[in-house]
Amino acid sequence: MFERCRYYLERGTAALRADGGLSALRQFAGFLVRRWFFLQLAWESVEFHLIAPRRSALATLRMATRGAIPLAAAPRDLLLYSSFDAESRIREHVITQLRAYHAVGFCTIFITASPGLAQQDIALLHPWCAAILHRDNVGIDFGSWKTGYEWLQGEPEGRQYLGALDTALLANDSCYGPFHDLAPFIRRMRATPAAVYGITKSLEIRPYLQSYFLHFGRDVVANGVFTQFMERIRLLGTKLAVARYFEIGGSVFLERHQVPLRALVDASEEPVREIMRQLRMTDPIRDPAGQTFLQMGLTPFHKRSNDLFP
Repeated sequence: MFERCRYYLERGTAALRADGGLSALRQFAGFLVRRWFFLQLAWESVEFHLIAPRRSALATLRMATRGAIPLAAAPRDLLLYSSFDAESRIREHVITQLRAYHAVGFCTIFITASPGLAQQDIALLHPWCAAILHRDNVGIDFGSWKTGYEWLQGEPEGRQYLGALDTALLANDSCYGPFHDLAPFIRRMRATPAAVYGITKSLEIRPYLQSYFLHFGRDVVANGVFTQFMERIRLLGTKLAVARYFEIGGSVFLERHQVPLRALVDASEEPVREIMRQLRMTDPIRDPAGQTFLQMGLTPFHKRSNDLFP
């Protein structure tokens, strides 16, 4: 590798004297990018297989407090809700969503990886949650969901609750809304018990459910696939690694277990595919019009982040 670097440097120096060195510099840049990409993949594999299994999500937990909803009497539809705010605030849309999820029968475990969590914000969260967890920001949303799941496993009531679970939802605070009644959307998801339902299904890279909302139907919970999905989550150090192994990789895992992947906004189905073609959209959440699918009534939420890996 170092010989190749020296070779391209020597070529670049010579070319600079001849024609400005553009061709050699492009070759050298391409060589570095390719090598860096493969080194990154290699490191991610080492981290996933050798380092991350030694990390406990519970070790990132700073604080846990019970909410107003006792687990023993809570609905058997679990919501693990991940939140992060750089200013350590609980935004209004978060409370709006927790209230809406509560109204359609979810038991919420709220997990925040914000730098701080004020007592007044805990008071805002308390009526809508069974537990409120504050953790270090490692592994982004999947790390928070894993922490909430491990916390339940570590509590006697939590273990009993998981053993009697009907459905499960992984969601985060990266959407505004709901702007439409949430109940019909949740009924549609619960009516497909063998599937995992998302808000959006992307075709970028490969077909996958975007992870800001993942609903696991009753059959997926009962046959143990949800448990396996949660147990394979590990605390990885970069957003791209998390996306590769758990967002895109999570859809691959579910497909290997013969679980159908459904979405309210599916880039492979009409009318979404035609709308995306007309608007030159490469991804359902990259909407130049802003709220096309929301206005059509296809989704109750507006995604506030246009990152490739939300």
